[in-house]
Amino acid sequence: MFDKLKIAVGTLMSADSDEDGAVTVDWVVLTASIIVIGLIVWNIVQGGIVQGASDIRAGILSASNL
Repeated sequence: MFDKLKIAVGTLMSADSDEDGAVTVDWVVLTASIIVIGLIVWNIVQGGIVQGASDIRAGILSASNL
């Protein structure tokens, strides 16, 4: 009987010190945060990129018509 109790207590004590799951959750949250920040930045910058590309295209087309 005491052997089973020792095993159960040992299992509970080792589960308390095991942080592998917490580290995995930290990495998932960190990765998701980086992706969300990247999408926000892309939405902010996208309009300027499209406008810049259109300006470059117009410049090339007008230079080729000379």
